Amino acid sequence: MENSLRKEEWSNDTIDTLIQGMREEGLVFRTIKLQYQTKSRAVFINATGRESLKPSDKYFDTIESQLIHTYNTIFKRFINFAQCQVDLTVAVNEHGAFDFENMKMAMHMDIPSVKTAEEALRRPLKKFLPFLENVTSLEASGIRHELKALHCLLELSEEDFNIVLEDPSIIHPKAKLDWLSFGSWLFMKAKETHSFDQRIPCFSGELLWDNKDVTIKHKITRS
Repeated sequence: MENSLRKEEWSNDTIDTLIQGMREEGLVFRTIKLQYQTKSRAVFINATGRESLKPSDKYFDTIESQLIHTYNTIFKRFINFAQCQVDLTVAVNEHGAFDFENMKMAMHMDIPSVKTAEEALRRPLKKFLPFLENVTSLEASGIRHELKALHCLLELSEEDFNIVLEDPSIIHPKAKLDWLSFGSWLFMKAKETHSFDQRIPCFSGELLWDNKDVTIKHKITRS
């Protein structure tokens, strides 16, 4: 089930309507994913699960209360901090309880056309680096010889998330230098290739350059 909601229109009444639809579908959920898109300013909910003959009212009451908590306490704050397209995925157990210890989050940031790598990377690094210890990978994409987007993938608990947002200015200088150095390499790499996609794993804040996956695209003109 998917439901599109404008950010400013989200309310308990809206969630009630959504939950009622879920009750009618009769789904037992495995994951619930919240997505925010900057262009439309819309929030999407993707609930994935399997059909059940009759999930209990208690089950859906649990889903509803935790969905309200997830949106108001975690997701809205994530949107306000990142100021870009974000998503949050939480696993759901058979009783309807959300797994707040192993949340998957992501920030998707477009890169403007600028002359220097420092200009291109200033905003992404400001948002990505506070979550350094929770980053699992960095994905980059380029087209027409320009770096166009960076995607930062995270795995963290609700407690980790709250700790970061208490003071997002705490960033190790060496880590910032390392990420800026690699980002500059990506910026120059984009200029050498018509288009590319690259995924760099990250462990304990360190980008694992030697384990990166690279996809290079070339345009062939038919004669």
